[in-house]
Order: sequence, then structure tokens, then C-alpha cells
Amino acid sequence: MNFANASSTNLALNLNPQPFCSNHAFLICSDPEAIPTKTQMILDSGCTTHTCPHQNWFDQDTLIDLETSIPITVGDGQSIQAMAMGTIRIIMNINGEWLPATIPNVLYVPNMSSTLISVTNLTEREHTLYFKKEWCDIWTLGGRLVGHAKHRLGGDKLYRLLAEPYVTSPPPTPTFTALTLAVDINVLHHHLGHLSYDNIQKLVSSNMLGDNTRIRGREEFCEACTMGKVHQSPFLLSQSSTTRCLELIHTDLCGPLTTSIDGWNYFTLFIDDYSQMKFIYFLKKKDYVFDTFKEFKTMVERDTNLHIKCICSDNGGEYTSPTFSDFLKSEGITHQTTTPYSPEQNGQSECANCMVIEKI
Repeated sequence: MNFANASSTNLALNLNPQPFCSNHAFLICSDPEAIPTKTQMILDSGCTTHTCPHQNWFDQDTLIDLETSIPITVGDGQSIQAMAMGTIRIIMNINGEWLPATIPNVLYVPNMSSTLISVTNLTEREHTLYFKKEWCDIWTLGGRLVGHAKHRLGGDKLYRLLAEPYVTSPPPTPTFTALTLAVDINVLHHHLGHLSYDNIQKLVSSNMLGDNTRIRGREEFCEACTMGKVHQSPFLLSQSSTTRCLELIHTDLCGPLTTSIDGWNYFTLFIDDYSQMKFIYFLKKKDYVFDTFKEFKTMVERDTNLHIKCICSDNGGEYTSPTFSDFLKSEGITHQTTTPYSPEQNGQSECANCMVIEKI
């Protein structure tokens, strides 16, 4: 066939590409033996954008690498990547005559199983599609027939475009390899356990991630790395000191623990800051802390003829309940509580808890 003498047609020519917000590609075939091959072009109403898995179908002058790959959601819910966009060159069979044609704004998707011609893309560009019993005709707004598609009766019901690719030369291998092995640097950052971007660059330059691998994309802010590298300022050592017994009592509740034979699930500690004497009480429920404290208070005050002046605890509900707070106020006992999520401020109780647990 002499292309110089043949009329040419163009599907949606000279139209700017639409923004790709959400791309989907669905191809359903009920006959497993009739699954379309990669060389066939299928009309697909579930595909939002023209896609093609063959780089050598594209006019190389129009093929442009995408700065950021476009995710394409396929029928099984998985996502594959579109790496470039350009114009493909084909030969259309129109009423028995083979005519050259071009389809612009086609995404290059290496992992796609077939070339899909988007019905949505054609209609958005003011083409009209007439579906018949086994045929589909594609017309321009001006009433010109620009394409035929046909499906096999009793077959897979897929409308195949009557066209063939116009391939002039095989794809350049280096470009193809670079497209298939281009990896977003932020994906590598996450997959390599939040490795620094400088070290990722060193791995790529040393070919430790595979030959011909190249990095694309820009470094993005990583919240996990920032949070993981933040250091908490150390607590200063306490400068306060007590001068007598019961001037300051440290207390904490530990549990729930493995239930003992007698049904104990918790224990509470009372530590005298001056003498460092420790008292431990085992509890079945944390609600018993208040009654246990009154029991402890009565015992130590009778033994020492002194009164408890202050207690220090965390903000646990067993220590901050209205009943406990009202009792402390009525007895004239000051209650010191730690800052939330800062057990270091009640270090004596925390260390004593660890010591008890390790001995159990």
C-alpha cells in the first residue's frame, strides 16, 4: 500500500490532553480462550483514558516521559503505572480500505495486557459511536467515518478495532529499560526502612539496586522520620529533700498482672521519701486503692505519731477521683501529680514497680 496516495484519518487529533485525576481500566472477558492479545485494540467503555503497552507503536517524537507516573486501576483492583504519554500510529480498515491514522494522548502502560481505546475519551472529543449487532462505527462531529470495530457473535463480545499498528522500527532498548526501572525516590525511602535520601542516591549510583535503575520524583517531607529523630529533653534532678518521715509519700498502682491463686490482679506501693521504706499491698481491683490508702495512713501515723503531709502520684483515676481528692483535702494532705505521659517525674515508684515485678 502506498501511504502517499492514501487518505488519512485521525482520532481526536489536535486536542489537548485532559487532566488525569482518576484513571481506570476495566476489561471483562467471559471466554478464557478468547482473551485478547497485546496486538489487538479493544474499545472499552470502562477505560477512562487510551492506554497502550507497546512503546514501538508510539511516534517517538511525541512520546514524553511523565514526571510522576500515573496510577491506573485495573479490573482486579490492582494499580499499575503509566510511564509516558504520546501519539500512536496505526492503520485503520475503513470499508475495506486501509488508511493511516494517529491517536493522540495515549498513556504508555508497559504492564497493560492489551491496547484499550477509551469510549469516554472519544465521546468527550465529540466523536459519536454507533453500536450495532456485531459492529461499532466511529464518526466525527462533521459526519466523517473514522473507524470500525467488530466482535465475534457467540464469542467474547469484545469490540476489536479493525486496525493494525504502524511500526517503523523496534523500540530503543535504553529508553525502554529506563522507563520500566524508574522508581520514585520516596517509595524507595519507605521500602528501605526510611533510609536517608543521600544513601539511596549512593545505592543507585553504585548499581546496587539493579543495572540501569534511575530515580524520579522529588524528596517529600517524611513525618515518621521527623518524629523518630525528635529527642525529649532530659528531666533535671530534683533539688527538693525531706526532713522527716511521712513528709512526702510516693505511690503508684501496677497492673493488671497475671491473676494469683488468691485472685490478686494489682498491687500498689507507698514509699516514704525520707526513710525510703516501702509498703506493698496486693489488690483484686484498682477501685480498692482508696480504702488501701486510708488503711496505710492510719497504720503509719499511729506508728510514728506523725501525719502525712504530701503524696505524689500519677494522674490515674484511682488517685484523682472525687472521693480520693475530697478525703485528701479534709485531712490537709497536699496531692502532687505528674505531667501526663511523664512517668519519670514519679521515678521512685516506677523503679520500685520494676523491682517488684522482676522478683515475682
